[in-house]
Amino acid sequence: MLRQFISSFAKRGGNTNKDYLKSVLSYAVSSLIAIAMIIYIGYHLISRLGQDITTVAAKIDTYIESITFNAYIMRDEETLYTKSNGTLNRLVADGEKVAAGSAVADLYSMGDTNLRAEIEEIDEKIEALEAVTKSASYSLLSDIHKIDAQISEILRRIHKDTAERNIGDTLLVSKELLAVINRRQLITGESDGFDDEIAALSRRRADLISRMSGLATTVKTSKHGFYFYETDGYEEIFNAGKIPDLTVDEFYELINAQPEQNPSEKGYAAGKMVYDYIWYAAIPTERSLLEYFTEGQSYNVTFTGSGTSLLMKLDSIILPESDDDPRSVLIFSSTVMPRGFDYTRMQQVSVDVASYTGLRVPLSAVRIENGVRGVYILYGNTVYYRRINIILTREGYVLSSEEDPLSGDDEQKEASDEAKIPYLKLFDTIITQGKNLYDGKIIK
Repeated sequence: MLRQFISSFAKRGGNTNKDYLKSVLSYAVSSLIAIAMIIYIGYHLISRLGQDITTVAAKIDTYIESITFNAYIMRDEETLYTKSNGTLNRLVADGEKVAAGSAVADLYSMGDTNLRAEIEEIDEKIEALEAVTKSASYSLLSDIHKIDAQISEILRRIHKDTAERNIGDTLLVSKELLAVINRRQLITGESDGFDDEIAALSRRRADLISRMSGLATTVKTSKHGFYFYETDGYEEIFNAGKIPDLTVDEFYELINAQPEQNPSEKGYAAGKMVYDYIWYAAIPTERSLLEYFTEGQSYNVTFTGSGTSLLMKLDSIILPESDDDPRSVLIFSSTVMPRGFDYTRMQQVSVDVASYTGLRVPLSAVRIENGVRGVYILYGNTVYYRRINIILTREGYVLSSEEDPLSGDDEQKEASDEAKIPYLKLFDTIITQGKNLYDGKIIK
């Protein structure tokens, strides 16, 4: 039919019509070829888009589960007293080990009131700055967001204690707050350190002491031990000697007890002695959490205010007399006395209770094929299915055990189709995103 139309058209139009027809046919053929090429290229583009995949290598990861508590420091402590008030000039370093009969401080009873007040203010500043500087090497908290969260939590506790008129607890956490704020300055670069400031304060203090007069007495120790500058009035209340016979009810009485005032009927506090290198962290908790703890086992305990982490032994678990009482107390001990450690009576701690190590697998990669949980991997340009064994699920990922739980069981491998599927291995290339995947698929 097309040939008849061309022949008829050519007869009517002569050569001119023939040339025109050839031009039209040439244009039509070119258009058809172009359309065919577009369809061909589009098809392959769509096919390739359907095969776009993203991958990640299977690597070892560890997740540590921890629980946060309030801990109360208990040591074998004794406050040293003087009969009169005055300005103390320390003769040994804070926390220094001293022999029996050692002179640890001089007490000056005379001097201008403003002079004495300035010395006391300098002592407080030096104590706070040294606590931050000395504990810096133990700090694990380099994340500014964690520091800010700690500050917010401490402020919340202060607000709660103030509202409940727990003035004692408020005083206990105030120094913790100051230490965290100073640490924030170190991390953010607002301060390069406090050594120069401490040195300047010490020089100023020495100058002020030289102006004092009237040496009233020299404070000496009766037994050997460790001399500490700071007292908080809880030395007898939270004394470690009470631990062997301590009950749950008695411990909660200690928490609610009022600290000894300074001065007291015994005199004016001039520091304290600690007579044993073993010290304790007593932690009130709920019975429901005891499943995480075993007497005699050691746990990593992080004191969140300073970032100090110590391996502490769980000496005992104190249970209440009544089974209906949900309370309990954990007694942790340590024989390590880190230099410059913050022994603030009540501190927040984080106790590591479990550790999980396995192959980290993105949650988006996990699939179930024929009832078997696993992932697709890419080896070369071929897709394979690999079995996994999930031991922990977290937000966005899971941990799969490093070892195949079915390995070595030849009978089970023969009887189970699941056991015949190879297990995911370290450094396998996991496919986290892809379409139309199946075992044996070739990626072009």
